Amino acid sequence: NPGPPIFQAHPSSPLIFSCRKPSGMAKERTGRSPSSGGAARGKSGSPARSPSPSKEAKKAKFEYEFGGPVGTTANVVLLPLLILFLYFACPAVKDGTCLPGIDITKLTSISVPPLSSLLSPFAFALVTAWFFFLYLLELCLPKVIAYGTPLVGTGERLPYRINGHLSFWVSLLVVEHAPWQGTGLVYLYDHFVEVAVAASVFSALLSIGLFVASFRKGAVLAEGGVSGCWAYDFWMGRELNPRIG
Repeated sequence: NPGPPIFQAHPSSPLIFSCRKPSGMAKERTGRSPSSGGAARGKSGSPARSPSPSKEAKKAKFEYEFGGPVGTTANVVLLPLLILFLYFACPAVKDGTCLPGIDITKLTSISVPPLSSLLSPFAFALVTAWFFFLYLLELCLPKVIAYGTPLVGTGERLPYRINGHLSFWVSLLVVEHAPWQGTGLVYLYDHFVEVAVAASVFSALLSIGLFVASFRKGAVLAEGGVSGCWAYDFWMGRELNPRIG
């Protein structure tokens, strides 16, 4: 008696099971061992390999998010412009309205300022200084080291310095009690457009730098940022957890 059939998981899916007989019975029925060659083997006796998928097939299988290349390009270009649009479309008027109703003709009455009034070296210096001030707080303040989840492919767990809550209170104290108290926050209100443009330019330059750095040798790439479309990969982030140091 060859014994009962043995159930094993089908290799293509853990939810599909196939039933096979013990090897002795398989040999009885076929007259040869299951490992004695056949159509599943090539001329050299080694198992036949399925052809690797082409680049076109891989690209067709890639699942886009945020509307794909068109949507991500629109986000990169239109979101900074939307900030300026909301500012100039909603001036401080007496009745407090902002483009009342859906009268699109009102758009023609929005005044577009010259480019020179949108760019301010002082605003750009202010945004840059604020960025590096927060970076110094992250380095110098007491912290708790926490490790992230294992990275796909390497299994490495990156360390993170957790002190954002303390950094918030220190930065608030600095803004409130610094020598420029009484004028600093007023400047932000009076020069909102210049600061917004400076922040957008700073963010764009930083993002471009990270995108270019992702092409260096040894960079670990994110699965969602390697579509091959540079505009989409730029929005999604090409390198996985980029960091300096």
